[in-house]
Amino acid sequence: MGLLDEKRSLIILAKIVDTGIIIPKDIVTELLHPVHDLLMLEEMYKLLTNRKTNKKNWTSSLLPKYISLLYRNNHDVMRLPQTVFPWDHGIQNQQGKYKGFDSTVEYARYLYWNHVPTKSIYYVGLMLEGEAKANHKNVFSLYKSELLDKNLSPNIQCLGVLLQVATKLGTTQVWNGLTPPQVAINQFQTHVKADASAFGIMPDDLLWKKYIELLSKYQYISEVSKIMKWWEDLKYNPPKDVLVVLLSALPEEYAKRHIEHISKLKRETKTVAKPNWEWPTYEEYEDYKSRNRV
Repeated sequence: MGLLDEKRSLIILAKIVDTGIIIPKDIVTELLHPVHDLLMLEEMYKLLTNRKTNKKNWTSSLLPKYISLLYRNNHDVMRLPQTVFPWDHGIQNQQGKYKGFDSTVEYARYLYWNHVPTKSIYYVGLMLEGEAKANHKNVFSLYKSELLDKNLSPNIQCLGVLLQVATKLGTTQVWNGLTPPQVAINQFQTHVKADASAFGIMPDDLLWKKYIELLSKYQYISEVSKIMKWWEDLKYNPPKDVLVVLLSALPEEYAKRHIEHISKLKRETKTVAKPNWEWPTYEEYEDYKSRNRV
């Protein structure tokens, strides 16, 4: 469908609805992806319900997006319409509140615990991301109850939230006898693939950045020093913006040594440096360091 934004998604949905055809779930999911505002979601819901469409095809796509937007809502609840969704039956509206709840966050929590009978890892990640925004101090207990206690493995989203919250909390809390950074590092190393043939999560660029930033902030330099070898074992090719984060987490003399070695190889031998990654220049490294200096 090309590059979608909220308005274009709404226009495309209106055209599809006008045809009267049954709208497949994957189309609804795709159109919901760029939506970042509750009011826009309400508009899309009205379009879907104005025609006799098969609700089973899109309700399961709408609910997770709705929960996510409830957690991120920036509107005064008095400005939000009290639209009755398929999962709202039985909720008593109260004046001055949103569908009987004190906030959209409380309503999101109600929906997660009462209308998601089978909580897939996708839903757990969505909930953890919302709680990280609403009250990040709750994240570990929820991570424990929804994943660790059930012997379930996290996905990229769950690990990303854990790393982000641990970076924020530092040693201000103790989780099961460990500091938040210790727990997050353990979970990352437990669930990320050890090499290209192993089972586990293959982190995306953003997850690697979050992991490195946590290690750097709390001076886990020995763990930082293992990452390049880990990347080679995974056959992961870090882009320049990830490599510069890693180099900035190393002691300056080691970072400079890496950059100088790669630069010398390129200059003197005209050969491709191994591993064949997009290494930053020294100027780019210095610029990143100066912009991110605490």
